[in-house]
Amino acid sequence: ESKAHSSESDTAKNAGKQDSTTKQPDPPEKIAAENENNIEQRTSGETPEPPKRKLRFNYIIAGVLGALTIGGYILYPQLSVVREKRSKPPAASKISPTSTPATKLRESTPEPTPSGKEQKLQVAINEAMQLHSSLLDKKEEIYKLKLHYRHAIPGMLQWVEKEVKKKKISTFGQAVGDKQIEFKLRTIQRRQAYIDELEKPYHWIDYGAERLLFLIRRARFDILMLDVAAGIDLDWHRRHLEAAVQKYQPTAEKLAVNPPDDNPAALKSTWNKIIRHKSAVESSPAHAQDLEITDELCSGRYQRLSQLREVSVKAARCISRMKGTALILNNLPELSESAAKHLFKWRGDWICLNGLRTISPEVARYLFQWPGKWISLNGLSDFTPKVAEELLKWNGQQLELMGLRPGKSKAWQKVLKYLALWETSGGKLFLPDAVRKEMEHRLK
Repeated sequence: ESKAHSSESDTAKNAGKQDSTTKQPDPPEKIAAENENNIEQRTSGETPEPPKRKLRFNYIIAGVLGALTIGGYILYPQLSVVREKRSKPPAASKISPTSTPATKLRESTPEPTPSGKEQKLQVAINEAMQLHSSLLDKKEEIYKLKLHYRHAIPGMLQWVEKEVKKKKISTFGQAVGDKQIEFKLRTIQRRQAYIDELEKPYHWIDYGAERLLFLIRRARFDILMLDVAAGIDLDWHRRHLEAAVQKYQPTAEKLAVNPPDDNPAALKSTWNKIIRHKSAVESSPAHAQDLEITDELCSGRYQRLSQLREVSVKAARCISRMKGTALILNNLPELSESAAKHLFKWRGDWICLNGLRTISPEVARYLFQWPGKWISLNGLSDFTPKVAEELLKWNGQQLELMGLRPGKSKAWQKVLKYLALWETSGGKLFLPDAVRKEMEHRLK
């Protein structure tokens, strides 16, 4: 019994130790009571007291958020400035890295404003330029009107010649007695009279346009020289320009054309022209062909220009008005000084005169004043020193002399010297190989 009682006591002690170390679960009644208390607290607005660990964590979070808020207020203005700088494109430098000192000077130095005198002169220049353009338009109108009158004359002359030959008319009285021939003669005479009358305003307009162009260029040149030259009178230029503008206004009085005279003397001169043309045809067909081609040229038809064997002053004037880039006259064996004076006023790029066998210094003087680029003289076998001297004055680009033959005379040596000088000044010569080698040997 004593042993049993001691074992029971030991068991009770062990059970007490187990109760002290292991917590027993609450009974259901106690859990239900606690849940009711929590529900009452939530409905009454009271919150249960959080544990101490959770409170410390909340304090830390609140401190961090406060620090970030204060830092945002401090850093935001600086960040906005940086963002604004990044969003703006970089300002262009006033002077580029590749700019030269002259460019820097132009950029740093403002352009001077024109003075009152310079502005007035510029107004006068503009008025003169407008008048110059108007004069050129009038000149073109008169030229076309002359072509209109002249275009039908060759056909009328041929008709009269055929009728005269057919009806065997030999005198002026017989021609006037035929009504059809008389009507053609009067028509030819009237058209020729209008052409002659139109020459006056044509030349007046041509001179006025050239005069205005000269005054404009002179005034512009002196404006450019204002900074480097003293004593330039701008008012003097302005007065000359204004006077020229008033003088060369194309008024009706200055462009007036007198009606043709319907008199027997003028009609008879037309008849005599037909007779001379008829006799020229019978005596020299080649000369007659040149006359026909000349009439065509003066009528604005240039289809047979290259067939000319002789260029008269009349033909040269008509050719000089031709529009184009090339003038080919390879059937001309020679050219007179009077014809050359008018012929080389033609404006184009290339003149081909390969038919010329010789050229005089007088013709060369006009030829090498021509403002074109290219001259072909491949028919020349001789080139005199005086002609070569005139060549030195020409500002063209290339000259063909493929017909030259080398020589040993002193004159030929001078010619080689002048040719070499012209080529070294910027021109281009087309020469036979023998002449080229001789010229290069002389240069060495």
